[in-house]
Parts: sequence; structure tokens; C-alpha cells
Amino acid sequence: VSVQQSKLMAQSKYFKARLSRNWSKYSKTSLVEGDEDDFTVMRTIKISGYNPTAVKVLFEYIEGHSQMLKECHAFDILGDMLLMTDYYIMPEPVKMILEKLEKTPVTSDNLVTVFETGKK
Repeated sequence: VSVQQSKLMAQSKYFKARLSRNWSKYSKTSLVEGDEDDFTVMRTIKISGYNPTAVKVLFEYIEGHSQMLKECHAFDILGDMLLMTDYYIMPEPVKMILEKLEKTPVTSDNLVTVFETGKK
């Protein structure tokens, strides 16, 4: 998922620190001589240990596309999103995710998933 650096930094103290120029090995002078417009740096941050759909839905939300989160009713995906907001220090989406979790019914069909999500 591609997210604008400025949006990611605004949503997360973790990413704000991680993408800070103070910690970046890429600076304008070390990449290319000349105008800022001569190059684009695409930074990649590997996120693992979470449901890939949860990663996509959360980062789409950060990009300003909240429809996927509004339509998500899978307890495991919402649970992983909540874990990511905690780990990556993203307070803004927490309220919406918690509301979705509270409204998601626990049934015999998803009982095991709810239990496994709670163990994480």
C-alpha cells in the first residue's frame, strides 16, 4: 500500500520519527545533485505479523479512504488493525475501530476467530 509520507507522519509518532530526515539515510545531497524535482525517493517500510487485509484497510484509511474500514466486519482484521494502531502509535483511527469491534456480533461462526484475536 502506498501512503503519502506527510499523511503517515501526521497519523503516527512512530512513522514521524522513523521517516524524519534526522534518521534517514537518504538526504537530498546524497541522492542527486540539482533540483528537488529531479528525483523521487520511494521509501519502503516492511510491515509483517499482521493480516495483510488489515494493513491495507488501515493504510487506506490513513490515505483518506475510509470506505473499506466502514464496510469491514471481520473481527480478526479489526483486531489486527487495533494492534497496529497501538504498535505504530496511531491514536486517530482507534475510536472508529473500537466502535466497529463493539458492533460486530460474536456468533458460533466467528467465536474461534474472536478468541484467537483476543489472545494476540
